[in-house]
Amino acid sequence: MVIGFVVITIGLVWLVWRLFFYRGSTPEEIRQRIIEENISKFPEAGQRQISRTFPQIPELTEEEIRQRRLQDTAQGGEVKTLPVTQDKVLDPVPVPGAEAVVAYDPDEGYFYKITEDGEKILMTDDRFYKVRAVTWSKGGDRAIIEYPDGSNILYDFTKRKAVTLPKEIVQPEFTPSEAIVAKTESDDPDKNWLIYMEKDGTVKFVEDLGRYGSRVQTEVSPNELFIALHYKPLGIDKAEVFFLGKNKENFKSFVVDGFSFRGRFSPDGTRLLYSVLREQEGYRPSLWVVSASEATIGQNKKRLNIDTWVHKCTFSENNPRFIYCGVPEELPENIGLLPAGYSQTKDVFYRVDLSTGISKLIAIPADENGRMAVSVVDIWLDKDEEGLYFWDAYTGKVFKIRLR
Repeated sequence: MVIGFVVITIGLVWLVWRLFFYRGSTPEEIRQRIIEENISKFPEAGQRQISRTFPQIPELTEEEIRQRRLQDTAQGGEVKTLPVTQDKVLDPVPVPGAEAVVAYDPDEGYFYKITEDGEKILMTDDRFYKVRAVTWSKGGDRAIIEYPDGSNILYDFTKRKAVTLPKEIVQPEFTPSEAIVAKTESDDPDKNWLIYMEKDGTVKFVEDLGRYGSRVQTEVSPNELFIALHYKPLGIDKAEVFFLGKNKENFKSFVVDGFSFRGRFSPDGTRLLYSVLREQEGYRPSLWVVSASEATIGQNKKRLNIDTWVHKCTFSENNPRFIYCGVPEELPENIGLLPAGYSQTKDVFYRVDLSTGISKLIAIPADENGRMAVSVVDIWLDKDEEGLYFWDAYTGKVFKIRLR
């Protein structure tokens, strides 16, 4: 009992001291004690070792930096622009339904079919020297070959047969049905005609052109209703454009705001894309679109917000409301008056929505050496519209830009 009483008494004494006389550590004292207890655990200067792993960044050459900047597909910046032909060619055109072009090699004097990977397939053993121009049929199996002295031949690559054509024939064009539309040009105005030649050789004299043959452009609509366009000046900056048919039909006309008119029909024949020059714009080309079916000629005329020549543009076959154009970055004043001004530009590529007029920069041509100076002479899309092809005036080569 005595021992138990003593233990209880000691416990009570400790409890009274704890409650009334003991003062615990303040928060600041506790913090200081933690610092003092742990600071001795830090290593002395020079003893601490930091172990961190960083990704290794390789040093890049200038060429590798350019390659990383280049886009593989057209997204609005510098894009890989791939040569389809390794050598210069003359008047290349795509082969329908095939990833290939047919063209004349001026250095060798032969005609080739050239595949997308650059393989050259000889089209005929016949050799042609110093050809000046080539006009291809829609299937790429016939061509009108023009020589520097003005002589012309019609050559069939399937039959390997040539037919001599009159020297007076200029600006020939094959129709979708493989007929030929052309102009005859001579010093005698009475012999200047717009002609239509059937595939069997039958010739129809369509329009007497007289002294105004230079104002007529052979341009065949997809349904062959129209075979040429004739523009008649109306003062300085206006001209009336007439649609000519092979049967001398009396179609509507429309007025353009400018001169030096050149047009191109859409694949469905509902629109006409055209370019003109105007004094008030420094004789630079402006691009326009207008309705062009028989019932709508001249309606919905609209200027597009890019300035280029019509031959630098091509329509989408799948959706003709869209066009793709080579557009000069700069257009000096009076460039449209130069005979070959269109081939002295530095072009980039735009897609234009003809319904809204909205244009979008899609590609700046480039390769591993940086920006490329290209000037579009002709342009087209492949059958799936995954690639944009163009013939370049500076190199004479065909190039490709991937769209997707």
